[in-house]
Amino acid sequence: MTREKKIWLCEQYAQKAWTLSSNIAQEAVSAGRLGKGYAVVAEETRRLADNLFDYVAKARFDGNDSDFKGITDFALATGFLSVNAAIEALGVEDSERGIENMLIFVEDLRNISLGLRELTGAKAPSSAAMPDVTSAAYISPYVMPEIASPITSSRKADWFFRFSAGGIALAENTANLVEICNARKADVGGDTFSPRGLPQSRVPLINLSKRFGLQSGNANADWQPVMIVCPDGQRFGKRDGFYAVLIDDLDINAIFRSRIGYNAQPPEEHKLRNHTRECWDVVGGEQIVFLDWHSLIDR
Repeated sequence: MTREKKIWLCEQYAQKAWTLSSNIAQEAVSAGRLGKGYAVVAEETRRLADNLFDYVAKARFDGNDSDFKGITDFALATGFLSVNAAIEALGVEDSERGIENMLIFVEDLRNISLGLRELTGAKAPSSAAMPDVTSAAYISPYVMPEIASPITSSRKADWFFRFSAGGIALAENTANLVEICNARKADVGGDTFSPRGLPQSRVPLINLSKRFGLQSGNANADWQPVMIVCPDGQRFGKRDGFYAVLIDDLDINAIFRSRIGYNAQPPEEHKLRNHTRECWDVVGGEQIVFLDWHSLIDR
């Protein structure tokens, strides 16, 4: 693909993101009080679109940026925005309000991310089959975040994200995920994290790479995202007990399509065996586990 075409496509994606931000904002207003989180997604989408416009304008006159390496950061940020939007939509669903339009916009965000990702030369993952988490081609330059359900259900507790840490397949309920944000939106320092909207609050930062000696690496440290986990499914301000986890420690895998089997104990050699609250055998002979995040905190 020529440089001129890449620049043109980036401009198109920026325009789509800008238009999408308005659509998301309108849907957030329609949702009323429950749409506040969705409104934040709209604001972040608008900001990302503006930044992408600026990036393309500079790239047009910068002959040293022929590989468009910076697009990876925009693709990754848009992917996480789609995850945020999905989480917020599920929250609105609790009110029995229709969320069809919200989910359409979630997919639109994801498609923009995939489009930007292809400009970096990376192949989009296939959702038809479960990916090989050890495949270097699959995790470079990053793996798309995705929200999924292994069964036909509308219950929020049945939806989860699938991760892997050190080659171990992990999963976490969306009910326990408060938000996924970016280091530029909050203060990450040492072993604590200050969530967006709570500047005076410091919460524990779980660094799985440091604790278990796992490999980690991200495209740009300034864009390193953080996942907020609240094991009790409570929102900020209601009670203590939410933790931050560096996404850099986790390879985020694409949709997991399988029939859930039965609860089973993880093998003895499982690095996180003592931190597992639930383990499933699934079709294909693989196990996925749900972490006990409380047990990962040094007390």
